[in-house]
Amino acid sequence: MDWDMYYNRIWLDPVWYALSLALTGLMFYQRLVLILLHATVSFNRACAVYAPLQYTKIFTRTRTKLLPVLGFLICLPVLVAYSIPLFGCVYYFEPYSLSWMFDASICNRVHTIAEYVCHGVILSFSIVVDFSVAAYLFRDRKKQGRNMMDFMFIVQTLVLALSNGFFTLFLYTIGTLQYFTPLLDHMAKLNNILLALIYTATIALCNKHVRTEIFNLITCKRNARNIGTVLVVVTSNT
Repeated sequence: MDWDMYYNRIWLDPVWYALSLALTGLMFYQRLVLILLHATVSFNRACAVYAPLQYTKIFTRTRTKLLPVLGFLICLPVLVAYSIPLFGCVYYFEPYSLSWMFDASICNRVHTIAEYVCHGVILSFSIVVDFSVAAYLFRDRKKQGRNMMDFMFIVQTLVLALSNGFFTLFLYTIGTLQYFTPLLDHMAKLNNILLALIYTATIALCNKHVRTEIFNLITCKRNARNIGTVLVVVTSNT
């Protein structure tokens, strides 16, 4: 079967087209959600470090549970708009040309501005706060010999925020250029996979509980199903 027949038989199927729209919407959705979750964690750690007496009043049990849920709900219109699509929000993968296609509509311009604001303001603020908290915890650890758990947690958050910011900066600067080389032209999309791997590796290296479970799994001291449970719990908490 030649490529044209494969393309016409598979990709022109409405199901595959709808799947591509949904996956693209999910990609945009998770990118914005991660920024808001980073901001929530950064604000939480800053309050715990700089305002410990007011921390329990600011982050009650109910508010702590609702804040992540609120982040998912705020970004939900992005997922819906690109998955259906609505308001000209069309963005999908075109296998025939091995590229991503989108409509140069108002939706695309608004979405680009929204990502600039989210990354240029919210994520940048989170990185500055994480640097400040990490420096404070490191200095406090050296002075009083406290446990490194809080310090490693903020380092984990900082690495995730920096990697997210770096790949987004690449996407909107060098990633907008055309090199006529498939690997370079699609590097911006490959970065999404690299970002997911960085997230997983960072959590595994910085989080003591996950690191212990991985070591136990490698040395056959623990059942393999336990590591999945720990990863899910830790990821949901970070």
